[in-house]
Amino acid sequence: ILRNSNISGEIPDYLGDMGSLEI
Repeated sequence: ILRNSNISGEIPDYLGDMGSLEI
């Protein structure tokens, strides 16, 4: 939950990070 992933860049970063898991 650090930033938007490019997968879900249009969705807020808590959902965007679910795509990339940068925790």
